[in-house]
Amino acid sequence: MLVETIYEKLLYSTLKIEILNENNEILRMGTSFVFLKKIDNENYKLLLISNRHIFHCGQNARISFVKKIEGSLNPNLGKKFIFTIKNYFNVYKEHPDANIDIACLNITEIISRNDEKIFCNCLNTDMLVDFKEEKVSIAEGIKYIGFPHNGYDQLNNLPIVRKGLIASHPKVDFNGEKKFIIDAKVCPGSSGSPVLIDLYDYQSKTSKTRVLGVLSASMVVNKKRKAIKKEVDFGIEKYELNLGVVYKSTAISELIKIA
Repeated sequence: MLVETIYEKLLYSTLKIEILNENNEILRMGTSFVFLKKIDNENYKLLLISNRHIFHCGQNARISFVKKIEGSLNPNLGKKFIFTIKNYFNVYKEHPDANIDIACLNITEIISRNDEKIFCNCLNTDMLVDFKEEKVSIAEGIKYIGFPHNGYDQLNNLPIVRKGLIASHPKVDFNGEKKFIIDAKVCPGSSGSPVLIDLYDYQSKTSKTRVLGVLSASMVVNKKRKAIKKEVDFGIEKYELNLGVVYKSTAISELIKIA
């Protein structure tokens, strides 16, 4: 299979990540994506970006790559390369603001040592939105890639692409935080998904896919449950609004600078 379009490439930069305990039992599962941080013309780092809350429940991380066809630059669909990072806090970095749910692992050594085995694509800083773009506005369509409820192409180890729209104005920090809201169904396992927008360039007459941010969680409201007639308090019930919380790509940039 040739990998030609941007979304085909993004299937191989978006990876399932599982956090394990010392007995290799899964504590949490989510989505992550590979990001290339350029240091200079010859040196770089490869960072696996996801949510802070994904990493905070264990100390070992299992990452599932697609294998590369031996002697080729193409993916070997149906074949996996699975790597477990033990005590990953040695290569772990989180956003300096504890309220921003973004963190990463430095996986440069893993990929460089296994370059002939791993088929992987990377996002980069040129793809990050700076929120000055005219097209980046409310009610615009978005896409996000991940592993909702661990639902994905398990045979070929490929994630699912979903869509929604921007529900709060992305150029305004939602409730004063570096995030915005999308109208989209967000399931467990989708945390850490890259959120993308296609921006049309009228000069080149082409569409460019850019990263808006990292999906963190489903937006939930708490409401007291009461009987209709007697107004008896039954405690707090959580309502999911089919809205998703996205931390902005500007926060990704801040993380990358210190990673």
